[in-house]
Amino acid sequence: MMRFPFAVGLLSILLSVQAQPPVVPQPGLFCCPPYGPDGLPLDRQQVGPFNIFCYYSTGTDKGCFYNPATGQGALINGCPGSAPANPHPPTCPI
Repeated sequence: MMRFPFAVGLLSILLSVQAQPPVVPQPGLFCCPPYGPDGLPLDRQQVGPFNIFCYYSTGTDKGCFYNPATGQGALINGCPGSAPANPHPPTCPI
């Protein structure tokens, strides 16, 4: 008889802990590297809550992707391994 209230209490604790939303990093901590794959210059930067998208050279699909909280990059051939820290947050030079 004592198991039921204990199980209900444990279940409610687990559900409340699990329901936390993901933490969105502060924008503008990192910027796209000025040059990407094949030495192409940066064309545009798009910052989302969980990714920094860096597109290089107009008319190509070459891009690099970075974590906005740490600056660490995806393992994409020719892309720098990390994004440089932004000296003037929250806006990047481009």
